[in-house]
Amino acid sequence: IPIGSRTVCVPSDQVYFIEVHGRSVTAHTAQGDFTWRSTLTELQKMLPEKQYVRIHRQYLVNRFHVQEWNDTEDTVLVHGKSLHFSRRMRKNII
Repeated sequence: IPIGSRTVCVPSDQVYFIEVHGRSVTAHTAQGDFTWRSTLTELQKMLPEKQYVRIHRQYLVNRFHVQEWNDTEDTVLVHGKSLHFSRRMRKNII
């Protein structure tokens, strides 16, 4: 993960989810949260396809860290945080 002039190495299995805020993304990991300029589409191309799933235009989730999903509220619980998923992306979660 590029952070300023340094690069932080985080194994992909330690990334819980990644969210986008404008032109920046934040990776929520076992080592903490890291923010840098990128897009979810760019990251999705680099990360293991079977491990990471796009659940919303705002979120890319490590499916191994999904604790539960709620079809009534269209949310998934990832590392204790409730994230909204789009109905169109529902098929990616199941």
